[in-house]
Amino acid sequence: MPLKNWEVAAILTRIGQLLALQEDKPFKSRAYARAARSIQRLDEDVEAYHRKGALTRIAGVGRNIGDKIREILETGESSYLKKLEARFPGDFLDVLAVPGVGLATGRLLYQHLNVASLKDVERAVDNREVRKIPGLGPKTEQRLKEGLRLMQDSPKVFNLGFIAPLAREIELNLNSLDFVEQAAAGGGFRRRAEAVSSLDFVISSREREKVAPYLEKQPFIREVRAKGQVIEALSLWQLPLSFYLVKPEDFWSSLLWVTGSKDHLDELAALAASGGLEISREIFQEGEGEFYRRLGCPWIPPELREGRGEVEAALKGELPSLVSLADIRGDLHTHSSWSDGTESIRNMALKAREKGYSYMAVTDHSQSLKIAGGLTPGELEQQVREINRLKEDFSGFTILTGMEVDIKKDGTLDLPDSVMEGLDLVVASIHTGFKQPGEQLTRRMMAAMENPHVDIIGHPTGRLIGRRAPYPVDVDAVLHKAAETGKVLEINASPDRLDLKDVYVQKGRELGVKFAVNTDTHSAVGLNDMEFGVAAARRGWLEAEDVINTYDIDRLKSVLNKGGRH
Repeated sequence: MPLKNWEVAAILTRIGQLLALQEDKPFKSRAYARAARSIQRLDEDVEAYHRKGALTRIAGVGRNIGDKIREILETGESSYLKKLEARFPGDFLDVLAVPGVGLATGRLLYQHLNVASLKDVERAVDNREVRKIPGLGPKTEQRLKEGLRLMQDSPKVFNLGFIAPLAREIELNLNSLDFVEQAAAGGGFRRRAEAVSSLDFVISSREREKVAPYLEKQPFIREVRAKGQVIEALSLWQLPLSFYLVKPEDFWSSLLWVTGSKDHLDELAALAASGGLEISREIFQEGEGEFYRRLGCPWIPPELREGRGEVEAALKGELPSLVSLADIRGDLHTHSSWSDGTESIRNMALKAREKGYSYMAVTDHSQSLKIAGGLTPGELEQQVREINRLKEDFSGFTILTGMEVDIKKDGTLDLPDSVMEGLDLVVASIHTGFKQPGEQLTRRMMAAMENPHVDIIGHPTGRLIGRRAPYPVDVDAVLHKAAETGKVLEINASPDRLDLKDVYVQKGRELGVKFAVNTDTHSAVGLNDMEFGVAAARRGWLEAEDVINTYDIDRLKSVLNKGGRH
C-alpha cells in the first residue's frame, strides 16, 4: 500500500531535524521542513504527483528532495535518513525536545558530554556538568532541570496538524469495511484540541471479532498492545491509539462519552440526575442531539465541550453561533518569495481565489529579520508596485499590500510610520528577545498597539506547541489593551502555533476584542491550514462577527482604516 502524505511528511521532517544538528546545514534543514509541510497539506495524494512525474511542482520540492521522495514512495524508506540516523544516537531527538535545549545547546551537550538520551541529560544536570561547558553555564543547567520536570509532568503531545491526516485516514479505512457499520474519532481530536496525547475511535459492528485482525495488518499500526472491547495500539509514529468496539445501538452514547471532556460529561451527568433522567441507549437513537434535547438544551458542538460554561449557556439559549470555515473570505497574513516564502504573489493569489476567497494580504517580513529575508523600505516599495500591476489580472479579487513588521527589542517598530501609512494592512509581531522579562515583552506589545498604523498583533504569545513555551507576556494586559485600542489579535492557524490559545480567545471575546484567523503561510498549500485556525476560534466561542476576515472587502477596509491610515 502506498505511503500516505502524512507518512512521507514525517520522514522528511525527521531528515530536516537531523540536518539541523549539523551546523553547516541550516538552509538544507529548513528546505526539508518546508517540503514536509507542503506534502502534509496537499489536496491530493503525493503518490499522484509521483505517477505524473510532477513531484517538483509541489511547493518547496526541488530535484534533490524530489528524488528522496521518489525513493520513499517506491521503497517505503529513505536511505538518506538511515545515513543521517547513523551519525546520531537514536534517542538524540528526544534530547532536543526538552524545553530549554534547542539545536545549539543539544550539539554542545553531545560534543562535550556525549549526551544522547533523556537519562544522559538528567545525569549531566544532577552532576552539575552542564555549567562546565563553554557557552552554557548555571542558567542553562537550571533551564534544563526545569525542562525535564515539565516533560515528566506532561505527556508527549501531537499537534492538530499532525494528527488530522492520520485520524481521517483511519476513519476512512474503518468506514469502508463491510463489517463496520459506523466509525468516528472522538476524544480531543473531535473537540479539535490543539494537541492530543492519543487518538480515540468508536467503532460499531456486529462482527467485532474481525476488527483486531484487520488493524494488525494496517500500515499505520506499529503494534497492537491489547485486544478486547477496547483495542490499544501504537501508530507508526508513536501516537497511542484506542479503538472502542460497541454494538450499533450504542454508537452515539459511546461517542458522546469518548469525546468528553471529563468536566463537560460531569456537568451533563449532574443535569440528567437533577431532572430524573436515566441515561440509556434509547435516548441516543437519533444521535447526540436527542440526548441534549432530553436535557432541555440544544446540541453543543464538540469544540465547546470543555466545561467552560457551555452547558449553562445552552440552558439559557446563549450558545454562540460558531464561526465556520465557510465564513472565511480571505487570509490576512501570508508570505511570498519576496521574503522567506516559496511562491510568487501571483501563485499565492491564484490559490486564494481558488479557495473562494475574495481577498488576500501579502505581509512579508520587515528588514530587521534578516534570517527570513526581510524587506527594506525600498524593496517593499517595489513589491507594492508589483501588487498594483497584479491587481489588473484579478478582477473581483483584492490583493492587499502589507507587511509583518517586527516589534524590536526596544519596543519600536521595524518600519517608519511614513511607510506603514501607505499600506493596506500592518501585522506587528515579536520575533526576537523571547528571553526578556515578561514586563518588558508586554511593554513592547503595548507600544505596538499604541501605533495608529498597526492593525493586527501576530502570533501574540510566540509559542510552538510541544517545542517552545509561550514567552512570558501578560496576556490579560494585552487583551485589555486590544479592547481599549481596537487592535485586532491574530489566531495564527499554523498547527505548530494555534496562537492565540482558545482560553485567551474566549476572554478576549468577552472584552469585545476582534480577531483575525490567519495562516501565516509561506506557501500556497499552507492556505489550507485555515481549518485549524477556525477550530481554535470555535473553541474560543467566536462567531463570524468576531472575526474580521469574515467581512466583505469594503467592511474590512473600513475596519483597517480606523487606525488612522489614508
